[in-house]
Amino acid sequence: MNLECICREAGVLKWAVLCPEEISSDDLRRHYDHWLKQGNGGALSYVDGRLATLIDPFGARPWAKSLLIIVFRPEKLSDSPLLRLPVPTGQGAVGRIAGYALREDYHVAGKRILERIKGGLAACGATQFELCVDTSPVPEKYLAKVAGLGVGAPNSLVRVSGFGCRVYLGALFVDLELPSHHGSTEFAVDCASCLKCRRACPNHAMSEDGTLIVRACRSWMASEWRGALTWAQQQALGCTLFGCSICSSCCPEDTLGDEDLLVDCHALLRMSTAELRRLIAGTTVEHAGPTLLKRNAAAAVGVQGGTPELQKELLAICNSPVVAETIRAWRFT
Repeated sequence: MNLECICREAGVLKWAVLCPEEISSDDLRRHYDHWLKQGNGGALSYVDGRLATLIDPFGARPWAKSLLIIVFRPEKLSDSPLLRLPVPTGQGAVGRIAGYALREDYHVAGKRILERIKGGLAACGATQFELCVDTSPVPEKYLAKVAGLGVGAPNSLVRVSGFGCRVYLGALFVDLELPSHHGSTEFAVDCASCLKCRRACPNHAMSEDGTLIVRACRSWMASEWRGALTWAQQQALGCTLFGCSICSSCCPEDTLGDEDLLVDCHALLRMSTAELRRLIAGTTVEHAGPTLLKRNAAAAVGVQGGTPELQKELLAICNSPVVAETIRAWRFT
């Protein structure tokens, strides 16, 4: 079996194989205990509710004998429906959608790659699999670091040699004993001597040891927090509609080059929910949904010069309590 050939043909950038003995539940427990002590409890439900599975990946899957970790990057879509969102006219508030959203949904791309690898392993005798692309309680970043695929960057992401931080991880548990295979990491610029990513974050969402303070992260605010935004949250969110690449795009090794998509927030707020839902269908932005996009657009309008007159106008056409409460929270100078 030529696993390297299977991975390369499937579209993998880098890969590694771990066996159960290489993963320390004690290390993982300490990692998540520290993460929770930073005030992150309740921010991500999949962590709070599945901690036992996260700290013992193989124990939760006693049938698995090997774990394949992959690094991949979805293809950019030249015809993304997001490109049909209203463009800024220069007369109103502008919102930003992170450039990676213009690529194929990484869940879809990663699952397709892992399905191809699964087919190759099935031909070699494997019969049981579990595919994970940010869809199961799997500590992908920790596993990637243990496997030598990357290092922990100060922005809490995994930095991969030759690609920077804007990559995605996938995991494939399999009931076949695969030869252990680790990656290697060599960097021209050391993270400790750079720290651009930590300094770039407008909300100072990373602690000195590289732990993400989840509730301060613009990406989390934009798509994970489902309630209305207070005025303080709106100011912290800024003009973000979905995602944030500030701390990853400034990495000296970044090779992605995706530019944020700029959107006319006033026009977006005036769009029907059905039309907005149609435009984001099948994209990564669909995770947030039309209500959060409109809520975030309302915040962008407010912090970029919302007026009592505009507040009244938008409340008159608003049919979402979350968006309306966000608009009512505006403060005027």
